[in-house]
Formats: sequence, C-alpha cells, structure tokens
Amino acid sequence: MGEGIVKVAPDEVTIKVQVENKGQNPIALKQKNNFIINNVLAFIKNMNIADKQVQTEYVRLNKNYDY
Repeated sequence: MGEGIVKVAPDEVTIKVQVENKGQNPIALKQKNNFIINNVLAFIKNMNIADKQVQTEYVRLNKNYDY
C-alpha cells in the first residue's frame, strides 16, 4: 500500500463571459455589445493570449414580452 502526490501548475483555464443589453433598438444594442466584446478581446490580446486560444460562440437576439 502506498500514496503518491503530484503537484503541478494548471496549463489551461476556461473563462466564459456573457454580455447582455436590453433596449428597443436592436442595431444600437448590437453596436453596444460589439464595443464591449472588442474591449474584452483587446484586454485578452494585451495579456499575451494567442488568438488561436480565444473562441467566441454566438450572438442571440430575443424579444422580451411584458405579460
């Protein structure tokens, strides 16, 4: 019977970010989202993270109903 312990620094991390804006004008909202996401991507690039390690997933537009 024995015990083994291995300590290593992680070499990968996953960070998920969601940007959500509400309003009446979908074009203005898309521009606002683009501005925010571009700032996030600029920050990532400033942290020396390679573009191939960054991935965006989707944009979704939903109509809100007031019931």
